[in-house]
Amino acid sequence: MALQHAKAGEIIDLSPKGAALAGERSTAIVKTDQFEAIRLIIPSGGVLKSHKVPGRLTLHCLEGRVELELAGEAVELKANEWVHLDGGVPHGVRGIEDASLLLTVLLTEPAHPAGDSTVGRSRGEVFDRYEDCGCAYRWESEGGHTIDDD
Repeated sequence: MALQHAKAGEIIDLSPKGAALAGERSTAIVKTDQFEAIRLIIPSGGVLKSHKVPGRLTLHCLEGRVELELAGEAVELKANEWVHLDGGVPHGVRGIEDASLLLTVLLTEPAHPAGDSTVGRSRGEVFDRYEDCGCAYRWESEGGHTIDDD
């Protein structure tokens, strides 16, 4: 069964789940050729091993606390905090408390100086291996909560 993604202009409730968070699953919110947004659930003690994705990404902690492994250093991200990473930067996530994060991944190559042959290329041309290395998909393959997607 295909997941119903958000339609343009549709309001999505990202309020904290509170006590219900423990029973929640990560879910794809929207996926286009340019970006994907996912509500990523990381339980306390859950680990998303260090990996990298080709596109730039943002993580907004909606509730709970996680530890981000960035360049071999641990950084805490807690409710109402946000971070962005450039594409290709190794990162991992460990749940300190049950946490809900808004993960946004840019799937198209950012603008480059004139003459760069990747300008304007689509997801399929530049990021053809995204599904094999994306944060949410990796979490699912390593035993995390299942990602609903079509």
